[in-house]
Amino acid sequence: MDTTAKPEVTPEIDLKRIMQMIPHRYPLLMIDRVIEMYADKGAVGIKNVSMGELAQNLQQMAGAYIDHPIVDATGLQGGWDFVMGWTPKAQLQPVPNPNAAAGEASDPNGLSVFEAVEKELGLKLIKTKKSIPVVVVDHVAEKPAQ
Repeated sequence: MDTTAKPEVTPEIDLKRIMQMIPHRYPLLMIDRVIEMYADKGAVGIKNVSMGELAQNLQQMAGAYIDHPIVDATGLQGGWDFVMGWTPKAQLQPVPNPNAAAGEASDPNGLSVFEAVEKELGLKLIKTKKSIPVVVVDHVAEKPAQ
């Protein structure tokens, strides 16, 4: 007899059921399905994304690390389910602590977003010069034309 206590896990919840449970819709609904849900403790959800969507959103998700637009150059087609996490940049910075070694990070085992993309997805973020479309506003009228 197994006496090890196991958390109660709810069966997988699909997008239709999620949309019935919460009021959010795309682009605020950043989840396609819940694969594990623990009573009063949390859940594990999945968002199926293309590499183009990842490139488009990664700068916003990891703004402390990335200050340039990201362009998808992978050539990978289709949608992908994956779990990726990284340590906030502030936690990787050395903290002034008289009891800690000089320059010791508050989370020495943490991953930067660059390390996470490489280790968890097998991709690499490389800074290059590339032409991208932009909108240029060269004049603004003080009053709108009627």
